[in-house]
Amino acid sequence: EYQIAVQTFAATTLRNGLAVAISVLQRDAQRAAPALLLAHLAQRNGSTAATWPSQVRGITVLSDYMLVTRESIALATWLRRACRAGLAMA
Repeated sequence: EYQIAVQTFAATTLRNGLAVAISVLQRDAQRAAPALLLAHLAQRNGSTAATWPSQVRGITVLSDYMLVTRESIALATWLRRACRAGLAMA
């Protein structure tokens, strides 16, 4: 389920933007995998799952938003590869 959450996050980010992708994770956070992914993304950005979404939505400088988006996509790509490697070894 975590792998699906990662793939969905990456695709949603590319299609609709980071703020929308985070909203989808928040909406689905009652399930373990989306909640864990949200926590991983927030932790990577030096925050918590409770505060990071509002911090992202509060970014007003476009270049800062683009940077956070790029870093989030890079992390999602790494997590997707890690999930695939874990499944291949199982």
